[in-house]
Amino acid sequence: MSALRGRHSGRSWEEAGSAFASAVDGFHAVVICGETDEVAAEVALGIARVASTRRKVTIADLSGDVAPIKALLEDWNLDGVTEAILYGVSFPRLERPVAALKRTSIVPSGADDVRQDGVYESTRWLALARDFRKQGSLLLIVASAAAPALRKLVEYVDGAIVVGKALGDPAPQFLVLKRIPYPDSPPLPARARPTREIPVIHDAPPLPVGLPPRAYAVAGLVTLVLVLALITFMITRSAPESENAAIVPPGLPPAPAPAATDSVLVANPADSSASSPYAVQFLAANTLEGANFELREKLKSVPAGTISPVPIGADRITWYRVVGGAYTDIRSADSLLAAVRHSRTVGPAVGFVVRVPFALLVDSVAINEPVATKLQRYLSRGLP
Repeated sequence: MSALRGRHSGRSWEEAGSAFASAVDGFHAVVICGETDEVAAEVALGIARVASTRRKVTIADLSGDVAPIKALLEDWNLDGVTEAILYGVSFPRLERPVAALKRTSIVPSGADDVRQDGVYESTRWLALARDFRKQGSLLLIVASAAAPALRKLVEYVDGAIVVGKALGDPAPQFLVLKRIPYPDSPPLPARARPTREIPVIHDAPPLPVGLPPRAYAVAGLVTLVLVLALITFMITRSAPESENAAIVPPGLPPAPAPAATDSVLVANPADSSASSPYAVQFLAANTLEGANFELREKLKSVPAGTISPVPIGADRITWYRVVGGAYTDIRSADSLLAAVRHSRTVGPAVGFVVRVPFALLVDSVAINEPVATKLQRYLSRGLP
């Protein structure tokens, strides 16, 4: 057990991990990163000690020969993460049971350098996360907070637990499930739930038996009126103040932005709470024409289909990823991906769920203007 202990309670980092183990309830693949790799490993062991009483736990060492994990294995010269990620060796063949912890196994770093290019950012982690979710087991990935591709790894799994002073200002796509700043941080309350818990969707209750047809008709009419009212409200809220507003030709330079003020007010504080950040990325193309073709010809039935440019690599070469769906929960995005695969629109291994919280308002439509006409104008310019 670690010599690093809390200043007040004397609790170790491993004991802190046990105290916060409920933060991973409902998740199946979680990254643990800390101010040092040793601290992250101890917290992972503490979480595993509690979580293994309910389900199987596997700890994957992405930090490279970290001492707290290495001490649990008799032989460290073993194949591990690099063999799984780079060469496709299955995880079950690489897992080494931990005698001191029931239902807990370790996948060591492996023979190659675990921090080399292609390990952290490998899409293989998507498949591993999906496998652990199907099995109902838990994968804890001890990763280095200094790794350049850490953000990509976290996007592939359920999220991260950040320990100590690491990652003070993570990127918006970096989903932090829990922060443990000190070993003696107070434990989670009994009713605390993870920030990205997958909600349980209950079937709608059946309509009462024996109601006359007129009652059903009245209920349907009321529902239709409410829906139309809501659509009208949403359109008019985003419509321009004047239907005769001036249109700036594409060739003219944009008008200068107004002078910045000292105000720190947020324009729409409710936007974040009402966002729909979960979508499905189906593919990435190296040309806009190729991405447009895939979206229009093969994925035209996908809801909210769009294309986003993404700069890749040190040379910032632009690729275009095709994304569909916009959901408030990850389960709905998973359902879309499963439905598209089932229809054979894409292959069985194509696509994965992403968290894309940003969107760009291109235009708004007046209530008396056909939406299809406005969309066709942008489609004719090559916009998705």
